[in-house]
Amino acid sequence: MAALKRFRDEDNDNKLSWRGEVRFADWMLTWGDDAQTQIHVHRIILARSCRFFLGATNQACQGTSTDLGKLLPDLCRPLLGILLDWIYEGAEAVGTLKDGDLPLLYSMADVLQCPSLKNHTLDLIENRAGIRDFTNDDWPLLDAVVAMKNAELFKELLPSFPREALHSRAKHISSEGGVEFAAMAMQHLVLRPAPSDGESSEFVVQRFRSYSVGQSIRSHPVMVSGERFRLLVYPAGTLTTTSDGQPKYVSAFVETTHSREDPVEEWETPLFTYEISVLKWKSSAQHMQRDYFKFTKERRDRGWHDLIKYSEFTPESGWLRAGDEAIKFIFGLR
Repeated sequence: MAALKRFRDEDNDNKLSWRGEVRFADWMLTWGDDAQTQIHVHRIILARSCRFFLGATNQACQGTSTDLGKLLPDLCRPLLGILLDWIYEGAEAVGTLKDGDLPLLYSMADVLQCPSLKNHTLDLIENRAGIRDFTNDDWPLLDAVVAMKNAELFKELLPSFPREALHSRAKHISSEGGVEFAAMAMQHLVLRPAPSDGESSEFVVQRFRSYSVGQSIRSHPVMVSGERFRLLVYPAGTLTTTSDGQPKYVSAFVETTHSREDPVEEWETPLFTYEISVLKWKSSAQHMQRDYFKFTKERRDRGWHDLIKYSEFTPESGWLRAGDEAIKFIFGLR
């Protein structure tokens, strides 16, 4: 029997796009009087992702275009391409989003009723809200939200920001965001104690004895000299610290948030001095280890498998907090 003829898959050639030579366009996006912003698009694609366009492009409305300048602040205009890439092709098309862009994209997705983009940006905001840039002594995401001067958005995202960020940027919030921003921030802060000063980040691991050998937990990331780091803790030690399955040591490592799947073939950080400390709860005593290292794509973390003996952690020793069996770490880089 003769083999059936196969045809070349031309799906990619026929995919609708808003870029380049736009075929079959039946709607236009504009931005006020800006003659440069006249983008030919497809109603069915817009309506599929954004509920706003589902109504706005309805044939019963007898329209042919949408003026986004009447819906969104001018700050959002540079991100229109990212919005359309998301609408047409999803998350893979937009790549890594900058911290400063996230609040604007969240606001755009909210106004245009694009739930997938709104949820994606909200997830990123919650993951990055606790990142501090020690180099510039700022909190990039918080500062971006304040710069928008959108009180409702600020109020909605406020719970995502750690108390340290709000305390350290209180004057900035008052001067840049205005009285309403400052009032909301202070109301939020009255329930949260002030943090300690310094470039190190505190990390508390609760239910210490509930972890088995090889189980890990990670802290929120911090930013130092443009690089993001977090603390990786194995409360009962790594698998290499025991031969009988019983915990012998607490293991902890500073790791970069770069992924091994990062499209950049090779990367290397500057030389960092890093340190990890375990603190007692009722005194200033601490157990600290310090070293220096250049983090790379293949060597993303550095620390100690045998940071401190597991047997040290008892309520009587002061390392373990009674009640919730919590242990406290501080890690930092410079």
